Amino acid sequence: MLVDARQIKAARAFLRWGQSQLARETGLALSTICRLECSEGRIEANFDTVEQIPRTLENAGIEFIGAPHLGIRFGVKPEATVSPSQDGTATTVAAATTGPSSGATGRMNTI
Repeated sequence: MLVDARQIKAARAFLRWGQSQLARETGLALSTICRLECSEGRIEANFDTVEQIPRTLENAGIEFIGAPHLGIRFGVKPEATVSPSQDGTATTVAAATTGPSSGATGRMNTI
């Protein structure tokens, strides 16, 4: 999914990351992050850069919402684990996890 520069800024705000931290987390140059965030609309850069930024933010708990109403959600998605039941069939159990640095517990915030 292609993301908008405003979504990147909003995602950083939820995570309380500055541009320099996003640069460190993605392995991209700070000047690249600054240039992309100053653009209007969808970010335009080489394919790896365009993929690395959303992937890094998604790994930190951000979910991008596409058209027609662009936005993001931040929260912890429960991880499904499979455990065997007494009759030998598998049962899926949801287990809550904590967010990257927020300590969030399963609730989603949307902007």
